[in-house]
Amino acid sequence: MDIHKPKPWHSFREFLKEYLIIVVGVLTALAAEQGVAALHDHSLRNDAREAIRGELGENLDDFRRRDAIQDCIDKRLVQVEALLVSAPLGEKLPRPLWIGRPQVWSVVDSRWAAATSGARTALLSPDEQAGYAEVYSGMRAFDEAQRIEQFAWARLRSLETLPALDVDSRGRLVEALQDARYANFRIRVAAVQTREQADAVGVKTRRSPYSEGSRSVCIPMDTRREDAMRLTTPGRTAIAEP
Repeated sequence: MDIHKPKPWHSFREFLKEYLIIVVGVLTALAAEQGVAALHDHSLRNDAREAIRGELGENLDDFRRRDAIQDCIDKRLVQVEALLVSAPLGEKLPRPLWIGRPQVWSVVDSRWAAATSGARTALLSPDEQAGYAEVYSGMRAFDEAQRIEQFAWARLRSLETLPALDVDSRGRLVEALQDARYANFRIRVAAVQTREQADAVGVKTRRSPYSEGSRSVCIPMDTRREDAMRLTTPGRTAIAEP
C-alpha cells in the first residue's frame, strides 16, 4: 500500500488555503450538528406542547360537565336545608328520600409529569412553562374542592337512611351542609380562575373522551333508591352509590 506523504507548503498562501479548508470543514460539521440538534429540540418542544395543551383541554372539559349539573346541586342544597329546618325532631323523615351527590371528575396531569421528568418542559419558554403550571394549579384546586365536597355529601346522604332527626344529628348535618356549600363555592371560583388562566395561554376546552358521569344529584328527592340507581347512569350498569 502506498502512503502519500503530505506535500510541504511552499508559501504562506498555500498554508492559509489549507488552513481555511480545514476550518470551514470543521465549522460546517459543527453547524450541521447544531442544526440537527435544533430540529430535534424543536420536535420535542412541539410534542411536549401539544401533549400538555391536549391534557389541559380535556381537564377543562370537567368545568363544562360541572356546569351541566350546577343548577341541580344548588337546588338540592336548598332542598336539604329546608328539610333540616322543617323536619320535626323525633318524627320520622319522609320516605322515599333520595339525596344523591355531585359527580366528581379526576384531574389528569400524567402528560405534564412525563414532559417534566423528561426535561422537555425546559424546552418551552419560561412564560409558557409558568402559564401551563398556573392552569394545572387551578385544576388541582378544583380537584381538592371536589374531594371536600364528596365527604360533605356523604354525610348528607345519611338522611336517606336516618329514621328521624334529633338535636345532635341535625347539628352534624347542618355542619355537613355548610361544608358542602363552601366546597361548592370553591369549585366555582376555581373554575372561573382556571378558565381565565387557560385563556391567557391560549388553551381551549377539548371534549373529553370519558363519559358525562352520573346525574345523581338531579334526580327528584322523592325517588326510590332502586329507581334512582337506574337513572344515575342511563344505558350503563350503575355502580351502587354509597
